[in-house]
Amino acid sequence: MEDIKEMERKVLKVNNIPCIGCLNCEAICSIFHFKRNSRELSAIRVELEPFSGLNEIIYCRQCEDAECAQVCPTESILYNKEKFYWYINRDTCISCGQCVEACPYEAMFWSEEIGGPLKCDLCGGEPECVKACHFSVLFFVRESEEIIKGIPEFDKDKELGRY
Repeated sequence: MEDIKEMERKVLKVNNIPCIGCLNCEAICSIFHFKRNSRELSAIRVELEPFSGLNEIIYCRQCEDAECAQVCPTESILYNKEKFYWYINRDTCISCGQCVEACPYEAMFWSEEIGGPLKCDLCGGEPECVKACHFSVLFFVRESEEIIKGIPEFDKDKELGRY
């Protein structure tokens, strides 16, 4: 039965090419979790690249053997086996920051505002950032599913430099 669940595992995938840097993903993340818009309270980040326009999306890959969880001295980074995401147990987290340092994708963030680490928890299995992205950048799909690469046909516009 576990093999079937693994086949159905859904993950966040990114096509950063059409990203215009609107930051909707960051805004909705902080609003969903903390009821206010704050880049510091977002668990997804957009590194804006004004010269090339190729913005980088920093996001948690929900690693199978998550290094953040492995280094946590209080075992406060837990895995939801039903919806396939890691989350921080705030009741036991001692805010040591080891998880932030351990993430190979730099997708765990330190927040001065909450005095501890932030990481994506896929909004409990239904990522709000995907719903808020209107430019075919973020997808929540089966792990084996391919996503659109580049700018989709319906969004191409030579006058805007999107082709």
